[in-house]
Amino acid sequence: MNNKVKIWIVVSLIVVFFAGLSGGILIDKLVKSQAKSKTRRSHAFPSIEMMAEELGLTPEQQTQIQEIFKQNDERLRILRRQIHEQFGSLRSKLKTEMCNTLDDSQKEKLDTMIERYSSKRTDRKDRRPQTHRNKTPEKGEQK
Repeated sequence: MNNKVKIWIVVSLIVVFFAGLSGGILIDKLVKSQAKSKTRRSHAFPSIEMMAEELGLTPEQQTQIQEIFKQNDERLRILRRQIHEQFGSLRSKLKTEMCNTLDDSQKEKLDTMIERYSSKRTDRKDRRPQTHRNKTPEKGEQK
C-alpha cells in the first residue's frame, strides 16, 4: 500500500472520530435538556383534564374536584403572599446587616448590584409565558 492511501485512511479515521465525538456531545446535550424539561413538568400538579383522563373521573367528580380547587385557591394565594412578605422582610434585614459592615462607597455599589440583579429577575419574569399560575387577574376578574 502506498503512502497516499495510508494518509487518506488516517485522515478519514480522524474525520470520522471527530464527527462521532461532535455528534455524541450534541446528542448528550439534547438528552439532558429534554430530561430537565420533563423533570420540571413532573413536579406540577396535574390539571383536571389530566386527572379526568388518567383516573377516569365522572363529570360529577370533575365538578367536585374543580370546586375543591376553587375553595383552596384563596388559601394558596394567602400563603404565597405571606411567604413573599417574609422573604422581603428577611432580605431587608440581611441588607441592613450587610450595610452595617460596609463603607459608603461599598453601600452604593451594593445598591447598584442589587438593582442590576433585580432588573434581570424582572426581565426574566416578563419573558415567561403567561399561565394561570403567574397571570394576575384584572380588576373585577376572578382567577
